[in-house]
Amino acid sequence: MTTRRRFEANLGVISDELLLLVRTQLPDFPSPGPQPAARPILRHACRRPRGLVEAAPGQEEEEEGASDEMAAPPARARADYDYLIKLLLIGDSGVGKSCLLLRFSDGSFTTSFITTIGIDFKIRTIELYGKRTKLQIWDTAGQERFRTITTAYYRGAMGILLVYDVTDESSFNNIRNWIRNIEQHASDNVNKILIGNKADMDESRRAVPSAKGQALADEYSIKFFETSAKMNLNVEQVFFSIARDIKQRLAETDSKPEDKTIQINNKTDQGADAPAAQRSACCGS
Repeated sequence: MTTRRRFEANLGVISDELLLLVRTQLPDFPSPGPQPAARPILRHACRRPRGLVEAAPGQEEEEEGASDEMAAPPARARADYDYLIKLLLIGDSGVGKSCLLLRFSDGSFTTSFITTIGIDFKIRTIELYGKRTKLQIWDTAGQERFRTITTAYYRGAMGILLVYDVTDESSFNNIRNWIRNIEQHASDNVNKILIGNKADMDESRRAVPSAKGQALADEYSIKFFETSAKMNLNVEQVFFSIARDIKQRLAETDSKPEDKTIQINNKTDQGADAPAAQRSACCGS
């Protein structure tokens, strides 16, 4: 038997099976009289998939109802937080920005030094004033070669944490440069906080006294903390403090009444200027 005849024979068997299936499910289905043979392409389109099991009576209605439920659009998922606060960590390379972020977000610390490439971020949701507040914390690279990339994130930050190493005086002196970058690229009302990290180091290695850090913070009217990511010293306090300040600032901004003053032009002046404007518009006529 040729391939074509075998194919036509299979189509005929399939057509008979479909007819038997319809008669089984629909008892009132009339028996067909002599009809011309259906075109092979139509019989092929009605081919039952291999392994199809005949549905029991009433099962089709249940499946139809289930498909309608699945087709209905799902209800909008409730957000897992009430407020979103975006924070930015900046400072020289090696001052411990990534370690502070890792300690706060994951509760862990590593002694291996891995330089941040470009920018990284982590998320932690905290309870603040009875509201779930998501902190989105961006960790920036301190190297000069990444400065163009990191400054692009200043504008969207709601709070900025300036970090220096208490054992590295140059990182402390560069805080003024970082503040200038904030003034150039960040929002005017962004919250700032000064952090002297690695406070667990021996006093013999300390290069920046606490009083010096506090004096710099007072100069810019910002809060000051000394932290240790290794010993988990003041890490929670730093992030919670700036989050509370941001929340308070936003609440004060929302409570301020909007300026609804309407400027009304002086009709006398407008009328005096109108003829002159009309004459100039008429080409001097």
